[in-house]
Amino acid sequence: MSEINLKDIESFFNFLNMKYVFFQVFEPRINGKIKEKKKGESKDIHHQWASKEEVLNLAKKYNGQGLIAIGINQGSGTRFLKENIQRIKTFVLDFDVPKHLKEGFVSINEHHQEAIDVAYKAKEYLEKKGYVTGLIVDSGNGAQVYIKIDLENTTENVSKLSALAEEFKQFETENIKVDCVSSDVSRRMKSPGTINKKDIHQKEDRIAKII
Repeated sequence: MSEINLKDIESFFNFLNMKYVFFQVFEPRINGKIKEKKKGESKDIHHQWASKEEVLNLAKKYNGQGLIAIGINQGSGTRFLKENIQRIKTFVLDFDVPKHLKEGFVSINEHHQEAIDVAYKAKEYLEKKGYVTGLIVDSGNGAQVYIKIDLENTTENVSKLSALAEEFKQFETENIKVDCVSSDVSRRMKSPGTINKKDIHQKEDRIAKII
């Protein structure tokens, strides 16, 4: 099992610039299927609002047990729902390998590297448009580009971000697709510094990391 990287987790928390974030551990799938739950059973392993210290401790506790994710926008409430999000704190582009190209639920090395290369091209494009790239994260299967923003959660602002994301369709390839994470304001993203454990039977456990 890959070791946890607490420095990357802390850097990610600091980038989000929120006192508390929504911390959630999703159960890994079983051969690509979501585990069936009995009525009343929790649909995840754990979730809570957490401070930086709590995030670090929780990540150590749950690393490798499932997909550790953090809400990337500012909200409140017992659940991380779009209607509970007050401010959009990040613009995120996710460059990933389609499921049908993965082997054993993970991308092959060639496609994984291609996703990272495409993310760097997107970073250059964003910076030419005047944006400052905050982070690039190697998810273990693909890559994500993070831009720090601070917008009120309104339909108009979400539409503007979605429109901006459409420009990045030009970077898609036969092997790499792009997803505008910011169009889903309640999105949780896997935390760098932890294992990308999406499936019980995945061929390899890879650690997400800031690059």
